[in-house]
Amino acid sequence: MEYGETALRLPITIDREPPDPNALVHAAREHGLTIFDAAYLEPAIRFSLPFATLDPKLSSAARNAGVRRVVDRGV
Repeated sequence: MEYGETALRLPITIDREPPDPNALVHAAREHGLTIFDAAYLEPAIRFSLPFATLDPKLSSAARNAGVRRVVDRGV
């Protein structure tokens, strides 16, 4: 099965509420991230969602925030 086909089967919902700018700044400062990276991490924190990234710093921040990470050992 192709990745695109797999993605279409995922239970994806769209977050229509913009993140609180204060939450982004807090996450960035607390975890030593850019606002850009914090914008990826913040919804995972807010919705208690698993998080996938190949970025070691972002992965470490997710772990430190108590966010469950998706790990693909095949990459």
